[in-house]
Amino acid sequence: MARAINTMFGAYVSRLRDGRTARKLTRLLAEFEEGSKQGMKPVETLSRVALLMELGETVESLSKLHPLPPPRKLDAATAGLVVRLDATYGFPLGAYAFLGIRAEGVMGRRRRRRRAAT
Repeated sequence: MARAINTMFGAYVSRLRDGRTARKLTRLLAEFEEGSKQGMKPVETLSRVALLMELGETVESLSKLHPLPPPRKLDAATAGLVVRLDATYGFPLGAYAFLGIRAEGVMGRRRRRRRAAT
């Protein structure tokens, strides 16, 4: 209860982490770095990045552990697949950079329309 109140009313608290969250973040970062060396499936990469971003990591900090691939040119079929993937999983747009996809251009307008509708 105290943690919930501190989180709700203390803006600075969002930067602080309790011991369990800090250990989880440390473990996930180590697994992400190791997985990037061994090679992860694209969906695994997106889900790991999404989870780490929920815990406060940024694309910039994660790119130090897992270098970003060069941007890809997307054809209509690939762009459609990315839009369907986003509709299904709702990964943060920054996560797609780890696949070489600039998702803001592909899904920016679609997400704005979806938010306006709700």
